[in-house]
Amino acid sequence: MGTALAEALVKAGYPILGVLDKDSGKARKAARLARVFQNPSGMEDLPLETTLIFICVPDDAIADTATKLASAVAWTSDTLAVHTSGLRTSEVLQPFKEKKVQTASMHPCLSFSGQSQENLQDVPFILEGENRAMNRLERLIHRFQGIPFRLKADEKPRYHLACVMMSNYLVALFQMAHEVTADSNISFRTFIPLVQSTLNNVQKKGAAGALTGPILRGDVETVRVHLQILESADKRILEAYRALGLTALHLAESRLSREKTVLIRSLLAGQAESE
Repeated sequence: MGTALAEALVKAGYPILGVLDKDSGKARKAARLARVFQNPSGMEDLPLETTLIFICVPDDAIADTATKLASAVAWTSDTLAVHTSGLRTSEVLQPFKEKKVQTASMHPCLSFSGQSQENLQDVPFILEGENRAMNRLERLIHRFQGIPFRLKADEKPRYHLACVMMSNYLVALFQMAHEVTADSNISFRTFIPLVQSTLNNVQKKGAAGALTGPILRGDVETVRVHLQILESADKRILEAYRALGLTALHLAESRLSREKTVLIRSLLAGQAESE
């Protein structure tokens, strides 16, 4: 994320004064992309005129990084320290607060997989922290045509949970679909248009309006066949199908007869044998 953010900032007209990474090779590469020609060799070499610090590290490393950075240079109250975690709040930047440095968190709601991502136009950025710090970040985000949103500190964990479910677990669903078709001649790419059209429908109609498929139609036997296939698959895939099926049933229930609802719920709950 750090490299992508640096490239976007440069494109928006912000000069990058330094890029640090524990991997010196990655630091040099990122510095080149960010057009930094005299990159600092360490924290203590960061320029005093630095007014904005982005900490783009794993969540568990933020506190330690903040502690080291806060004490590395005599920062002023004009400096703004920001981390990019979707879960952690600006409270983890307490070492900077003690130095009277402005603090905030800023999380781009976008999937980064190690590739350069200069274009952050229309990307939502979730902000949390001190009001004056968020004001500065909003101006920055508007420069590269992103969309800033403010959250309260106690709202971030649920926000990040939703991000993981919508992004990381979507990838997991792709993997499960791949596994159940592994013995067939079906290409993994076959499902891409289906997923894209589903996302388009969700965007236009919301989750309930976008739902299609056997559960919405009340196709009890189709659900039964799916479950029979998954009996020989990895248990985690069967459990995922049951859990997601029950959620789909919740969305479809108002459009199904009570009989169909009861039958499908029993199948998904694994109670068909006892009904």
